[in-house]
Amino acid sequence: MSAALEAALRELADKHAIEQVLAAHGRGIDRSDNALMSACYHPGATVEYGVFAGLAADFCTMVTGAPLERPPTTHRTSNIWIRIDGDTAVAESYGLGYRDEEDEGGRMQRLMGGRYLDRLERRDSGWKIVHRTFVLDWNINLPWSMDTASPQYAGIPLGGRGDKDPATRMLDAWAGGDAGTAAAPPVADRAAAIDKAVSKQALHEINTAYCRAADRADDALMRSLWHPDAKISYGEFSGGFEGFCDYWAGIRDRFERLTHLIGTDYYEVSGDRAVGETQVARIEVLPRKSGTVDRMIGGRFLDRFERRGGVWKLTGRAFVLDWNVNRPTTAQWDKGVFASLPLRGARAPDDPVYDLWNG
Repeated sequence: MSAALEAALRELADKHAIEQVLAAHGRGIDRSDNALMSACYHPGATVEYGVFAGLAADFCTMVTGAPLERPPTTHRTSNIWIRIDGDTAVAESYGLGYRDEEDEGGRMQRLMGGRYLDRLERRDSGWKIVHRTFVLDWNINLPWSMDTASPQYAGIPLGGRGDKDPATRMLDAWAGGDAGTAAAPPVADRAAAIDKAVSKQALHEINTAYCRAADRADDALMRSLWHPDAKISYGEFSGGFEGFCDYWAGIRDRFERLTHLIGTDYYEVSGDRAVGETQVARIEVLPRKSGTVDRMIGGRFLDRFERRGGVWKLTGRAFVLDWNVNRPTTAQWDKGVFASLPLRGARAPDDPVYDLWNG
């Protein structure tokens, strides 16, 4: 192996280790898991969040100490950009946050967007944060409109904090009890570290492909993502992957438009098996007799994967609902800046991505 290739693979492994830390941080806040969140920081690390500036250990205690009965939050990271210099690194990641809370105007659903600016170091305990700054870019505040009574939510567990969260219990069981208690430990063996990094990239691409298959109504792509014995629990549907693919093909005409956005991938890889938790924001445009409705759904995919014949595929998926927002549509297609954007998304094979992908 050339020195250049070895260096590139080492950097890949380091970046995936850092991404795992960033995902664990968000999961620690949302699940009120102080041990998990604290394990993302080296001793003496500091944070600057505006509302709090000081030791990360004190910050973790503060934000994970919310009553377990409070509605779950979402801290979703994406657009992660990492620069590594030896045993130090800097990272910028975009964050999408959600809070459900009361104020003087009543119960509100708050969405906020910002960026996490992190400095990290690799020490004996692996890559961890030594300083984090949060930058707020935008926010949207809406009267509460959550819906859990619609048929599509039948059988979907609702997210929670700590032991009240069904996802934490499921992942702990799947991963042998280690999924929710600590950040991923450092991997001493270089070959094993590289395999984990390559595997996590493959798992991320499976989830990315799932989003395209669902949004573009691409049946062939959807069916290619599952091992034959895969089992799925997704609201109204519970069963094998063939039945799920048929179910999805049967319900997609409910939507005028559909988009899945994923982030904060959190994976535990053990040999040829893996479990994962991935945050998803699903944007639905739904026709209604009284007018079109825009719905945004926040939840998590809980996944099991296996590598068979060198190929990773899904062997199980469940969905957990954390929140949703339902509002009369405000979409504009033929006015202002939107009129100057005539290329619109479509179903397979008419969407522009297929010309790009097929060369």
